[in-house]
Amino acid sequence: SITEIIECNAEVVYDGNRYAQISAQLPGIVAEVHKDFGDTIEPGEALVTIMSTHLGAAKASYLQATTSVSFWELNQARETSLLDRGVSTEKDLFEAEVRLAESRISLSEAEQALLSFGLTMKQIEELNRSDDTSARYVVKAPFSGIVVDRFATIGEACDSSKPLFAVADVSRMWALIDVPESNLRHIQVGQPVVFRVEGLPGEPVAGHITWVSSQLNPQTRTLQARANLDNTRGLLRAHMFAQASISVRDRQRSLVVPEASVQWEGCCNVVFVKTSETVYEPRKVHLGIATGTVYEVLSGVEEGEEVVTQGSFLLKTEILKGSIGAGCCEVDPGS
Repeated sequence: SITEIIECNAEVVYDGNRYAQISAQLPGIVAEVHKDFGDTIEPGEALVTIMSTHLGAAKASYLQATTSVSFWELNQARETSLLDRGVSTEKDLFEAEVRLAESRISLSEAEQALLSFGLTMKQIEELNRSDDTSARYVVKAPFSGIVVDRFATIGEACDSSKPLFAVADVSRMWALIDVPESNLRHIQVGQPVVFRVEGLPGEPVAGHITWVSSQLNPQTRTLQARANLDNTRGLLRAHMFAQASISVRDRQRSLVVPEASVQWEGCCNVVFVKTSETVYEPRKVHLGIATGTVYEVLSGVEEGEEVVTQGSFLLKTEILKGSIGAGCCEVDPGS
């Protein structure tokens, strides 16, 4: 069998689905920083504590709305009872029901505000028992991984537009591959690829193509493809450069000749077949897959025929000196 390999440049980067820049969801001041460069993190672990008056105000609004709903629920029940006994009026009951509906809307808005700040429903429900209106807000890790960048500084103002940390799960990385425009027709999702990473000699990393871009880079005229790489050993680092060898075509039965045996005659490829101890016959060959060490031969020679490798260029010079420059039609294809 023979496999066609395409060689491309590649770069190792963080898995985009397991990388995050973490920011506070509301304005505040950095009070405590709990993690630093290279620290491991687990989901829900504290990264930084923020003091935010906005959070304190949002908690107070929620508790006020909760109290208002409780009050108007009691008032609506009381007006219903009084109306049944003929003591109250329908107007009073209607007003109580309107106020109850309004207070429930206010409660829902206050609850949504707290959720947008990153509080969970469990934390919000706890407010009803604790009456906590503190301005402390803890920014937590979204998944397990490590801290790959830190921007948080104690005493510094922050908001949702300013990252505090960058975190990544480095157990799996991406490789971004730049495929030359001339080879893009061969690239498909699922193809195996081997990476030889600069800085890791003798440590090839295997993967498969998982995504192929739908557009070329207008500056480099390359197509970007991506592969997932296992990094449980922790050897790969973001922004390492690599050479990607993509297996694009595979034939189970092929006739091949060494690369050194093929000579270009001006408009066709030629090999020299040994027909006797002193006779070498030039053959025009049609080539298929090239691997870098051998060529697939689609026509021109037969299985078992002996071709010249060392010295084939010299043979070309001697045997074809009369036809070089005249075109490959001068070469007997041998068939």
